[in-house]
Amino acid sequence: MEILQTDIGKVYARVVGKTEDSRVVYAIPSLPYARGERFEYAKIIGRDEYSSEKVINREETLCFPQRKYPLFLNVFMKHHMLRPEFQPTKDVQSENAFVVNIWATDDFEKKKPVIVFLHGGGEGSGTVPIYTMEHIGEKEVVAVTITYRVGNFGYMPVFDGEETRASLAYLDQQTALSWIYDNIGSFGGFYTPVF
Repeated sequence: MEILQTDIGKVYARVVGKTEDSRVVYAIPSLPYARGERFEYAKIIGRDEYSSEKVINREETLCFPQRKYPLFLNVFMKHHMLRPEFQPTKDVQSENAFVVNIWATDDFEKKKPVIVFLHGGGEGSGTVPIYTMEHIGEKEVVAVTITYRVGNFGYMPVFDGEETRASLAYLDQQTALSWIYDNIGSFGGFYTPVF
């Protein structure tokens, strides 16, 4: 793991490949875009809230708590979501996993289009090991995945007096897209063409 200096702070980055013209491709895991409490709206993290002294992301990938099935169930059920590669075995599960994962080449000054991938998973799971974007990061683009609340944490409506909060997962996605728009330039992304 290397530590890179970006416009928003120091980040852990892992070399995952090279482009055809020998540029280094980095995976930048678990970069926080928001903070939030259970069943509350996530609040975007502003550029000025990141530390200029400490590394602002984590070395390991994070995911929100999600169903984790015993592997022996697949003997009986034969469901594709029960395959080992779909289980969050390597991710750290946390209720505060509002993070993006970025794959980009080492030329952060050159502005490239941005591809954002929102995982599927039946609204109940979605982890980085099966949604890696390193091969897309080898192209002239910046690739981003978003971690957002899944299962009951993201889709169960919350009734609070007169107010109803539902689909926090979709609001998390909007918050992440806002963060990407504001900050992706620090990683070589051009904020206008986000796909």
